Amino acid sequence: MDMKSRNQYLEAKIKDSNYWALTKKRKGKILEEMVNITGLDKNYLTHKMVLKQFESKVDKTLGRKRRKPKYDHEVVSALKDIWEIFHKPCSELLHSNLQSDILDITLKCNKIQYSQRVVDLLRQISSKSIDNKLSEFKAKDRIRNKYHNNKSDALLKQTVKICLSNELDRTKPGSFSTDLVESCGTNASGRFIQTFSSTDIFSGWWFGYPIIRAIQTETIKCLELRNKLCPFPILADHTDNGSPLLNWLTKKWYDKNGIEYTRSRPNKKNDNCFVEQKNYTHVRKYTGYLRFDTKKELWILNELFMALMDFRNFFLPTFKLTSKIRVGAKIHKQYGDIQTPYHRLINSLDVPEGIKGNLIRYRTSLDPVELSRRIHTLQNRLYRIYLSKKNKNNTKTAEILASQNIISHRFLTARQRSFCLED
Repeated sequence: MDMKSRNQYLEAKIKDSNYWALTKKRKGKILEEMVNITGLDKNYLTHKMVLKQFESKVDKTLGRKRRKPKYDHEVVSALKDIWEIFHKPCSELLHSNLQSDILDITLKCNKIQYSQRVVDLLRQISSKSIDNKLSEFKAKDRIRNKYHNNKSDALLKQTVKICLSNELDRTKPGSFSTDLVESCGTNASGRFIQTFSSTDIFSGWWFGYPIIRAIQTETIKCLELRNKLCPFPILADHTDNGSPLLNWLTKKWYDKNGIEYTRSRPNKKNDNCFVEQKNYTHVRKYTGYLRFDTKKELWILNELFMALMDFRNFFLPTFKLTSKIRVGAKIHKQYGDIQTPYHRLINSLDVPEGIKGNLIRYRTSLDPVELSRRIHTLQNRLYRIYLSKKNKNNTKTAEILASQNIISHRFLTARQRSFCLED
């Protein structure tokens, strides 16, 4: 018996005996009969029959007629056109327009003519269905709006030198690396707070300041404040290609203050790794990943980062990579002495004695325990303001938000799950 005959026999036997509805004892007798006739191994025959059962279920599923969507591509295309005509409103406002005579006026003035079926369906569609049908276009629109201003002038890019991470000066203080950290949550549209983050490559000295608008004038204010608060002179600064940091206004400011200005390659974060690696440890670890966009949150973040700068620069030691050795497929990293940024500056021969004396006097006036308590207090205040804003906008109480475990999963990160609000 060839393979084709075996398969035909098995299919006929399964169908005639209604094999899958029989008892286990009856199945065993039929299986023995099949083994004797086909000459196949019992285990292989069982496996083959199971595959046939699976194929029959798939055929039934694929053969089932699917219901046609009520709002097909033609309706969605018309809905998108009307949504763009009215400057992309929310679903409730668009639904109101579709229900009124505004739709008739729009169809009269619009050069594209829709069939009566499409017009009737546009009048029937609900606001929830509008959100579902336009979700793909809204997501693309948010991404486009987020990055459409990041195209810096080509002539400016020719004048600003590109530097890789291994080309930056790590031997003496004064060479900084700068970036902006967004606190936009899951929504990148509109105005939200961003953190101006800058670190000294040699010592790890960090400066952070929140701004509510990532524009050129706000960036200049942060640069001026960094020059004022930094205890040693700034010699060079390395940034990414974002428009708030890479523009003609900041270029003129760097030239005026005699600071060497370099940039990283587009879409190469490792070129700016010295500040990118601090986005979590210095910013996200204390503020989380929520959206902050009010003046109250800005004031609290300002106080929080001022306390963080003193706490991290004077009392928290950091690792510093000295070399990397490749052995086969592995890279062995070697680190120097674990020191605070303050101690690296004190031990450096390039820092004048006057600056070292100022640093020593300022450090003696600081209390690490009080700074730590102040940081936790400001975190609590920041999160309570976020809860009150959430309660106002979404009609949810703080108790409901707390029951959803927002403290450990939304506001804080995985390494901070032990943190909780004080009563």
